[in-house]
Amino acid sequence: MPKLQDLVDFMRDGALRATSDLEAHGFNRDMVRRAARAGAISEVARGAYRVGEDVCLDPFEEVATAWFMDQGSVVSFSTAAALHGMSDAPVNNVHLLYNFGANPSSRTAGIGIDVVPHWSRDPNRLSVGVMRRRIAGLDVPITDPHRTFLDFVTASTLGEMEIGHKVLVDYVRDHYDAKTLGAHARALGISRHRYDKRVADIRHALEYGSSVSDYSPAP
Repeated sequence: MPKLQDLVDFMRDGALRATSDLEAHGFNRDMVRRAARAGAISEVARGAYRVGEDVCLDPFEEVATAWFMDQGSVVSFSTAAALHGMSDAPVNNVHLLYNFGANPSSRTAGIGIDVVPHWSRDPNRLSVGVMRRRIAGLDVPITDPHRTFLDFVTASTLGEMEIGHKVLVDYVRDHYDAKTLGAHARALGISRHRYDKRVADIRHALEYGSSVSDYSPAP
């Protein structure tokens, strides 16, 4: 029968683990609760545990936790931008992208993290431009810089427009690749006129030192 130390050793990689995952590996709920009460592991969200102290060195642990509690989603918009270094705004909430019509899991409601849902109208497009990033021991799916840029270009919500300028400029300066951007746009059904001129104007401004302060992601 597994001992408490076996549980701690199993979780030594620091990854978040669900109670169901731990049970599948032979650690029952009573042992998990006892380990948490003893401080050997930490319950970072309802039913989600990791080994170590309550304070995690990864500043994006809340992002991993929110996705972990609702794994049918993809980290997107301003949260993805922050992960790519395309936004210096504080991550006060976690933006998750779902298939259209999906109901965000009620599991995220009690974790103390504000989750902002977005929906992909075509289920085949949810995975377009999605990559994985290791956060708090988890391989979390996030929109890549090109998909994040296109999401901002076509965004109409005021909350996204407030930080959109830096996202667009930083993308063009640090991540722009015409071939990949074009392929993502075609897969998402976004016409070139929605982004071509904006890219050209920002590139021109960056090259010649002109002001790029007036650009926003409004369509």
